[in-house]
Amino acid sequence: MNTKPSIVFVDDQNNILQGFRRSLRNLENEWDIHYSIGGKETLRLMETTPIDIIVSDTNMPGMRGTELLKEVQSLYPRTTRLVLSGGGSRSDDISILLRTSHQFFSKPFDIDKLKSTVDRLLALREKVGDQKLVELVAGISKLPCAPHIYEAFKKERDGSSADLDVMGGYIAQDPGLTAKMLQSLNSTYFGVNKAGIHPFKAAQSMGPGTINYLFDEDNHFHTIEKSHPNHDFLAQVYKQSLHAALLLEALASAENLSESLKNISYTAGMLSNVGAIILACGQPEAYAKLTPEFKSPAQQMQLESKTFGASSANVGAYFLGLWGFPEAICTATGHCQSPETAPQQALDLTALLHVAQALARADDLETQKSFLSMPYLEKIGAADKLQKWHDLDKNEIRSLPALKDWTF
Repeated sequence: MNTKPSIVFVDDQNNILQGFRRSLRNLENEWDIHYSIGGKETLRLMETTPIDIIVSDTNMPGMRGTELLKEVQSLYPRTTRLVLSGGGSRSDDISILLRTSHQFFSKPFDIDKLKSTVDRLLALREKVGDQKLVELVAGISKLPCAPHIYEAFKKERDGSSADLDVMGGYIAQDPGLTAKMLQSLNSTYFGVNKAGIHPFKAAQSMGPGTINYLFDEDNHFHTIEKSHPNHDFLAQVYKQSLHAALLLEALASAENLSESLKNISYTAGMLSNVGAIILACGQPEAYAKLTPEFKSPAQQMQLESKTFGASSANVGAYFLGLWGFPEAICTATGHCQSPETAPQQALDLTALLHVAQALARADDLETQKSFLSMPYLEKIGAADKLQKWHDLDKNEIRSLPALKDWTF
């Protein structure tokens, strides 16, 4: 049985495909690699050959890359869709690609970067396991937004003199807005991957005109209706996400993590619950039966794994990996509820996210402790810091207007 991942590279020029073949020769023992001229040939290939990952050019005659990826998204939702572009993509193409693809690579592509990306995505996908769940995650092009945040953002965005700082502030308060904003910056249209930076800085980088053009309401965003089976649960999750973002950023600074980790700490906190959001929205009726039984993070993970075959932590890590978020964010998300399984046992982003999520879920220290892996914190020499972290949260974070005035 062939267990190698199957990958197809798509371009309209044979000499470029031959160049790929030469560059990737050393990976033929690890990957089942296909090379395809244009979109129609690729779709014919996929009719008979299961493809794990497609890497497609965008500027092709006949069937454009945007059309091909849209077809693949519809027909083969579990396939990871990567864009390979020489730059100069049309802005309307980028708007479509943000709905049909997962990540962007620039020509000439970095083979080592591509390999590490593929290996990481396959490892994250393996932890999800269940194929229907893999299809659910890979098929997502947008996350729902908190209604009051999105309405305020839309009103500002559509105003005659949209204020970039105000828009950035709204984006930074919502997982759906944050995820889409940062995914968009990981594209050749903007030239550099900024997927992990603070969403407020991302908005500053993008500018009001581009935000207004690329993020039209119908295509990129939707909100959670009051009639949703998991409305009340999601309201709690969205507030906890904001709380975790604010607290994790403060903890990363207080514990003097590296500058690179400090820079992504807010985003890691904001997106740490995306797996629960995906399950609650993708399997609404089944998930609604579970939520009354969630008495602790550990119990939530157990019930999710038993029902769906994977925990929300693993689902979230796979989703963030697909969308090109930094490895440190994916690792922290995947292990934040079971930090003892993390590859590193240290006071790092994973450990502090574990703490931030526990503190955001309860008010009193004893309940917060019950949500924490105290043996793990003792092992890494951080258990005696808990009172200090609790006080920081109580005295500085919970009094912030964004949390005090939260509605859904």
